[in-house]
Amino acid sequence: LNLIKYFNQKKAAYLADTNPLKNFKKGEEVMTPLFLHVKVVSPVYNGMQEQFRAILNELGLEVIERRTNREGRGLEAMVQTDLYVRDNNVMTHVMKIKAQKKIKRALASVVGGSEVEIMDGNHKKSLYRRRSSQLSSHSLSALELDHLAKEETELLQKTAKEQDTIISRGAEIEKKIEEALGEQSKVEVDVWSPWPWTEVLDTICDHYGLGEEYGEEKLDIFISIFDKIDSDGGGSIDMDEMYQALSNAGIEISDEGVRSLFAMIDEDGDGDVVRDEWKDTIEFYLELKAEESDMKNLAAVAARKNNMDIQKEMKRKMLKDMGYTSVRVPAQHGSMPMVDEDADDDVEVVTAMPTSNFEKNTTESSGDGDSKEDVGMLIE
Repeated sequence: LNLIKYFNQKKAAYLADTNPLKNFKKGEEVMTPLFLHVKVVSPVYNGMQEQFRAILNELGLEVIERRTNREGRGLEAMVQTDLYVRDNNVMTHVMKIKAQKKIKRALASVVGGSEVEIMDGNHKKSLYRRRSSQLSSHSLSALELDHLAKEETELLQKTAKEQDTIISRGAEIEKKIEEALGEQSKVEVDVWSPWPWTEVLDTICDHYGLGEEYGEEKLDIFISIFDKIDSDGGGSIDMDEMYQALSNAGIEISDEGVRSLFAMIDEDGDGDVVRDEWKDTIEFYLELKAEESDMKNLAAVAARKNNMDIQKEMKRKMLKDMGYTSVRVPAQHGSMPMVDEDADDDVEVVTAMPTSNFEKNTTESSGDGDSKEDVGMLIE
């Protein structure tokens, strides 16, 4: 435990020392190396970690943190390795919240929302991949940008060009690791932020038990927190005031987390955040969290539907073994109301089977007088 604590302290010190946000000044462009999360699931074999090191060195990736989790034993064992790395071969822009909002609003105005998907042949390519904006030049070329202001168009094009580089680099890393570890390995690469500006806000939500509702009530709570920190009523607060006030309230935050948040909010670089800047930031934060919650709900629905499909297939097989068959009919078929569980306008019904099969199966089930009723209940 002491070793883990020591490592975490060293990691925090390293990230604090390399945090590009501490040099954020008005009108300046801030560049940072690309930081990635590389997730690898593969069979366990001798020399695996040495091979990992060789691959990462060849790709020029510096490991910031590494986590492994092994499942199973012997030849069937699988290991998940999560690598959090710094890629010094690719530099990316750090965008303040105001710029992020501008890109999001411009994109939403041309696609009708932030989660629109563009059809590309037989494949759907989401503008937002794995929770981070992956607007590529290819996706942008399918959109009508004529009604946007020149500044907005140039910002979207600049962002898309940078995303092209990130997507290409991610694909290169995935391919290289999969080729080295074999076809049984699965690799996913995503953008990782070592200095998330949302960290302090997430901690505040957790501390006060604000839940996952992202409406006006939560906005008012965050505004009241600002007003309490701004004890003199001057309309602005600095980093030290926020850190001290939240720490005194028993909220476990880091100095680096507050620094990152302020750097992303403070547009004029004077070190202070005014009430309107805070309000705009919280509105944007709550909007992002609401979208994240929606995406989780959609994923849960998809997982539930997949589970339903598996259960239906098991039922079909069981009915088939008993001599029944099933057919799909419209949900409004006949006069009997039916429940359309997967909302595809069809329901599955069981057709009658020959009497001989019915007698054969019910006789084989248990041999007593209740066997026919048991089969009937099963079908229902």
